[in-house]
Amino acid sequence: MFHVDVEYREGDPEGSDPVSFSIGSRRVAVDEIVDRWPAEDHGYVKLIGDDTGIYILRFDRESAGWEMTFFDSRRGP
Repeated sequence: MFHVDVEYREGDPEGSDPVSFSIGSRRVAVDEIVDRWPAEDHGYVKLIGDDTGIYILRFDRESAGWEMTFFDSRRGP
């Protein structure tokens, strides 16, 4: 998993609607949120970035930090 810095809509609890995220110096804008789901200690967001990649980001409620748990550079049909 990779740590990511997430920007989200102001006032959005736990950042469930990210508008962009950064992996190191690379910034990816969110084109579409495909799905989101809660888990006991985490929240997950599946999205499509402006680079057409598919990402799953995980929010850790205890540390209040974000990680990228999945990335696919190709969009399927």
